[in-house]
Amino acid sequence: MAGKPITLMIIDDQPLLRAGVAAIISSNADIALVGETESERDAMELLRDLQPDVILMPVQRPIMNSIDAINRMLSEHPQAKIAILSTHPKELQMLQAANARACAYLLKNALHTDLVDTVLALAAGQHLLPADVKVDSIAQVRSGPLSSREWQVLRWVAKGRSNRQVAQLLTISEGTAKGHLHNAMRKLGARNRTQAVSIAMQRGVIGVEH
Repeated sequence: MAGKPITLMIIDDQPLLRAGVAAIISSNADIALVGETESERDAMELLRDLQPDVILMPVQRPIMNSIDAINRMLSEHPQAKIAILSTHPKELQMLQAANARACAYLLKNALHTDLVDTVLALAAGQHLLPADVKVDSIAQVRSGPLSSREWQVLRWVAKGRSNRQVAQLLTISEGTAKGHLHNAMRKLGARNRTQAVSIAMQRGVIGVEH
């Protein structure tokens, strides 16, 4: 590839993983690692200065945290291509990442073989989400990921709060709280609030400890 190299930034709290990425990239003249950090907070500052072409960042749990982080990154730098790193190939994480405008999904143990090709493909405008996602899993999230407010309502419901209590905690009307809960139930395919919480926990949308 002639001309300016593709610029890459990595966010991960594991120094060894960041060092591994640097080692892999160092052998390819088409890609330049311009920044690395262990936290999203530091990454936002680097992002403003470096404006990288590609960002590698880990899946966060609950999943909503990861979606919000991706959206914050793209709000700051809309041209960036984001690849999600994870240790486990969970389909929901892939789908949520896709809905949050991530462009690729990489397993950490496959970086040595897949990283360079993925970065080059993203810079060329390709999206590289796995092809082996089950159709029924796609249907489960066909209405998109939970919004931040839906996630907040569901999180309080998981703690045993009533609709009225949730409304007070979030400073919204009780009707609005009910509306967000019903939207969350619909997106999760749940028949009631208890099932919504159970499904959300199983899929990692909210943590066991909420």
